[in-house]
Amino acid sequence: MRLTITDGVLTGMRVEDDDNVEPHDTLPSAYADVVEALKGWGTSGGKPTDWTAHPGFPPSGTAFQRAVWAALCQVPWGESVGYGELARRVGRPGAARAVGQAVGANPWAPLVPCHRVLAAGQRLGGYAQGTRIKSRLLSLEDIDYR
Repeated sequence: MRLTITDGVLTGMRVEDDDNVEPHDTLPSAYADVVEALKGWGTSGGKPTDWTAHPGFPPSGTAFQRAVWAALCQVPWGESVGYGELARRVGRPGAARAVGQAVGANPWAPLVPCHRVLAAGQRLGGYAQGTRIKSRLLSLEDIDYR
């Protein structure tokens, strides 16, 4: 896991093949809960947490993107959702493509679990960090896809 920190703000996470979360010297202690969640990610489901409400969540993103990211946080461990369904959940039933763009701009993957969004017919679809990583994350949660 690679963390991106800009001016003391955790602006991004990137899942990588090693899956290790290394301590970061410049990460303020306000992110201790984030680091702990990342260290435990993949070992248990836990209850959904709206990470977009975390005081350290980046202030970037449009209101629509932030609504999509908050909705992603409500998708339980081991379950998936389609782009169209996610669009309905944020009150924009015709905006599946816009939802896809918002999902791709998620700054805190996998805590904001954009990997749980599948294309029509339970197809894998895309993933900002590559479909190989997405398939690994889905497998960790026993989520079936095609």
